[in-house]
Formats: sequence, structure tokens, C-alpha cells
Amino acid sequence: MPTRKKSKLHQDFIEVIYKLADLLNLKEIDYVVNYGSDEIDSFSSGTNKVELSGYVDGQKVKQKLIVKWRPINDYRDHFRESYKREYIFYQYIGPKYLEIQRNFNVIEGLKLKILNCIYASAEYDKESIVVRDLDGQRYKFHNRFSEIDLDHVSLVVKNLAKMHALSFVWARTDPTEFLKIRNLCSKDVQYSDVSRVPNHMKFYYDTSVNVVSDLVAKEELKALSSDIFSILHECTLPVENYGAFCHGDCWTNNAIFKYTVRTETDRSDFSRLSIGQICVASY
Repeated sequence: MPTRKKSKLHQDFIEVIYKLADLLNLKEIDYVVNYGSDEIDSFSSGTNKVELSGYVDGQKVKQKLIVKWRPINDYRDHFRESYKREYIFYQYIGPKYLEIQRNFNVIEGLKLKILNCIYASAEYDKESIVVRDLDGQRYKFHNRFSEIDLDHVSLVVKNLAKMHALSFVWARTDPTEFLKIRNLCSKDVQYSDVSRVPNHMKFYYDTSVNVVSDLVAKEELKALSSDIFSILHECTLPVENYGAFCHGDCWTNNAIFKYTVRTETDRSDFSRLSIGQICVASY
């Protein structure tokens, strides 16, 4: 699908763009805004690709950014807690993980990569997250209609393991700070209040069950359908000694893979993975 330009922008969104220009010291700015993803390839919504250009000390500069922002309406209210959680990650958790990696002489396995966050706001009705656009840097989302192979799964699990490990180190080296941040993330975003879970989540569950090939398992899963939100609520309650700050929405279309050669035909040549659209899991 070709890139689609947004022809009409909300005034609040334009204010975010000018705030970014100030942060980046850009003068005489110009900007182009496109939809952030193809709806055929991604469930991601509320994302906008912004090409922001201007002058810094007389030199022309162009910045490619991803701005996560929604208009003020009921839909925004539904995602408000997710924005807060993402804000907490970029402001506190992500930087702490990177600090731990830098300070330890021995770090086993791969090193965690975090998206470069330019701006994050959890202010009421001004919730927004801005990160660098990785387009053109050999990063690619996995097509949600395609099967994911063992190499990709292994790479995801290794990154999740690294996040767990860094979280455990944090809890033991600075328990006071860890507890403070843990308390900010103690309530699950989606299932803490079962009455507020949107009806389409039930549709997603039932649709997923319909593609299960094991007939016995399929019937057992269908039997849980009427009580699925209560079950998910119980499963996302805090765990005292084993909780960790991790990826809260980990599935095939919500991780970014970096490839040595960016092709559709050869997916075995990736070098590492960066977590995309991070929502820290409930502690």
C-alpha cells in the first residue's frame, strides 16, 4: 500500500510538532505527516509518521519521527493508561536498563536495544509518545499474516529474558527505586477493571479460538469464553517475588526485527531485534 499523507491535522497535534521543533532546536520548520502504518499489515493505530525539517545554525536538517497520539474523544480515554505506562517505560525503566548494562562488566547474551524516545507526555489529554523512525535502517515489522519461524521466536525470547534479568538486577541493587516504579505499574492496563474491557476483545478471543486445530483444546477454550475477562484479570494480578518489567503486548506484529539485507524472500539474515511499541507488563 502506498504511503498516505494526512491532509487535515488536529490543532493539538500541530502543537506537539512545534514542541518537537523546539526540543530539536529547529527553526523555520516544515512538516509532512503520513499514516504510521498500513492497516493491511498492522493492527497498530494512533501512529503518525512525521518528516520534520528546519534549520539548525543555518544548516538544513530533516528528522523522521513516529508520533503516537490520538484525538481527544472516548477512544483516547480507552488508551490513556497505555500511554501512561509507555511514558513510565521511556522515562524510567528503559534508561535504567541501559544504565545497568553499561555499569556491569559482564553482560551475558545479547544487549538490549531501546527505541530512541524524543518526547513523552503523560499529561491528561496531552498524552503522546515520540520516537525516532527506524525506516531505512533495515528494521522491519513482521507481517501479521505470515508465520513466524523459530529463529525469530528465539530472538524475541532472548530479548524478553534480558528484560527479566535486568529487572531482577534492578530489584536487588536498588530496591527502593524499583519498588517506587513497580507501584506505578502495579495495575494492569487492560484487565484490572473487567467492566471496562472493550467488547472487541471478546471477539478477538473467540476468533483466535476458531483457528485452533486441536479439537479437544478448541472445545475447552470455547467453554472459557464467557468468563475469559475474569480469567485474564486473575492472570495479570501482581506477583510479589517474580514480577518483572517486560514487554506488555508481545505478539508477532509488535516487535521490530533488524535485517542485514531487508528482503521478503530471505528472513534468516537478521542481526538483532528491538522491542517496538513498548507497553511494560503489569508487575
